[in-house]
Amino acid sequence: MNPKDFCNSFKDWDGNPTNVMEQMDAEEFFNTLMDRLENLSTDTKHKNLIKNAFGGKLVTQVIGKDSC
Repeated sequence: MNPKDFCNSFKDWDGNPTNVMEQMDAEEFFNTLMDRLENLSTDTKHKNLIKNAFGGKLVTQVIGKDSC
């Protein structure tokens, strides 16, 4: 499969096609992709697709020394 069409259609923040000569780590690419998909689906019946598929909760618990 040739990724040329995808690279031309996946734009950076300035509206430029993906520069295949510029290295991007997997986390950066994935976050950008998910952000774009979420923004594109905002006004559709699939507006919660990304949230439902990849959403979660971050919980932090602090237990003092004298609590145990």
